[in-house]
Amino acid sequence: MKIDPTKSLNSYYSVYGNYRSVYDDVMSWFGATRLGCVAFLTTAMRHVEIEIPQEGTINGKGISINTEGFESYLKNVLKWTVYVDAADQLRPGDVVITQDREGYIGHPDHVYMFHQWLDQNEGIALVIDNQLNTEKDFIHPRNIVGNHINNVRTSYTPYARHYRCPSAESS
Repeated sequence: MKIDPTKSLNSYYSVYGNYRSVYDDVMSWFGATRLGCVAFLTTAMRHVEIEIPQEGTINGKGISINTEGFESYLKNVLKWTVYVDAADQLRPGDVVITQDREGYIGHPDHVYMFHQWLDQNEGIALVIDNQLNTEKDFIHPRNIVGNHINNVRTSYTPYARHYRCPSAESS
C-alpha cells in the first residue's frame, strides 16, 4: 500500500511538538515567521519526506520562500493535482493557495495546510500556517471564503485553489 503524503503531512503537522520542530527549523534557516508561510509549509513537507528543496528556484522564484515558486514546484515537478474554486472538496493535508496579493497579479498572497472543517457551510476551516504558534492556537480558524461569519476574522485573502498529492486522490 502506497503511503499518502497528504495524510502524512496532516498527521505530522497537526501535533504541536512537530509544529514546534518545524518552527525551530524555519528559524534556523529563514529566521522569521513574517512572510514565512511557504518556509513553514515546505519545511513541514520535508519533515514528512516529501521531496522539496530548501534552496532552489523556478523562474527566479524561491521554491521554499515564494508562493509562486512553491506553487510551480507543486504543479510542475511534484505533479500534484490542482483543484480550482473547489473549497468544498478540501481534505486534511491539502495545500491551499489564496487569491493574489492585492496589486500583485500572479502572486498568491498566502499558503497554508487545510486541517479540517470547523463549519463547512459557513466556509470556516481549521488551518496551520506561520501566523500563530502557541500550543493553544497553532491550529486556528480561518474564514477561507472571505465573508464575515461567526466573528471569525475576515481580513484573510480568500481561497483560490488547492493541491493534493495524486496518490491521495483515491484514498
